[in-house]
Amino acid sequence: MAGTTWIWEPPAGADVLFAPGAPFEMAIEPVLGVDCKVFKNRLGNIREVLTAFTARHGDLPNLVFPDITLTFNDVQASTARVAAWFAELGVVKGDRVAFASANVASYVIGWWATLASGAIVSSLNGWWTPAELLHGIELSKPRLVFADGPRMKRLLEAGLPDDVEVHDLSEIDHLLGPARADDPSLPSAAIDEDDPAVLLFTSGTTGRPKAACLSHRNFVHFPSAATLAGAVGAVLAPQPAPVAGAPAPKQPSSIMVGPLFHVSGVVPLITAHYTGSKLVFPPVGSWSETTHLELTQEHSVGGWSAVPTQFWRLLEHPDFDKYDTSSVTVVGGGGATYSPELLRLMAKKLPQA
Repeated sequence: MAGTTWIWEPPAGADVLFAPGAPFEMAIEPVLGVDCKVFKNRLGNIREVLTAFTARHGDLPNLVFPDITLTFNDVQASTARVAAWFAELGVVKGDRVAFASANVASYVIGWWATLASGAIVSSLNGWWTPAELLHGIELSKPRLVFADGPRMKRLLEAGLPDDVEVHDLSEIDHLLGPARADDPSLPSAAIDEDDPAVLLFTSGTTGRPKAACLSHRNFVHFPSAATLAGAVGAVLAPQPAPVAGAPAPKQPSSIMVGPLFHVSGVVPLITAHYTGSKLVFPPVGSWSETTHLELTQEHSVGGWSAVPTQFWRLLEHPDFDKYDTSSVTVVGGGGATYSPELLRLMAKKLPQA
């Protein structure tokens, strides 16, 4: 691989993270015929992410919904049950399973179950019209489609092809929860890291939406890179050693504001396993800055991720100072430029972040 150059070099002092055998050791390997820089000691696919980090985080809460809380162990057990049901419905590796729904627990577990089976998630935009939903289904050709009430109504209006099997997403609900004595094992289908994993759709601003395919490799490397950034910061700016008898570090946490049909919604599902994070989901419906502040206070949320408009609405909320936001130490997001005025307001309202 002569002539290959390293696009990024580790800063001085962080070399230990990249040493042979270290978690972030890197190498140049062919990826679909192109030499690329990769994490050498990576996991092989999303199912391996699920099992490896469930073993580490176990009974810590992972998904917090208004109606149910699932630990990492619960997520894996629920995933195995739903994947077994999918197999009974005929889902095999390479099939597409489509979802059209608000952010609810059954959607998340259906997502994990699809990927653990080696099948492909088709994430239909929950705001689409009947015609747009039909277009997304015709593009991705799913074996199964799961929808919640509002999306189900639009799907039925769309006039789906006869070979499309549609289920109400609530059919998954009874399979959620802690491990049971008769639980099945996770699927064993071989999954290559370059196998397709998730289809996300473009907005269709100037035309009809198009599907973009993300692989298992994509979902493994992104959180690896994200946790690397934190590891570099810890090495370059080490914190004092914990004092004997001091409380254990607080579990990382964030509020889920991105829809599961968007990259901002699905990437945290994977990253949370790497970091052992708790993801707090607001009630179904329009985003509310008041609810966001209430959940932050109730769950001592440590991370906020949002677009600039949401940050303006949060920070300029008339009752902002009545809520305890001292737990928020990390803020981030995207979607538009963060103006200097917004950054100054962030620094004023969230000085600890």
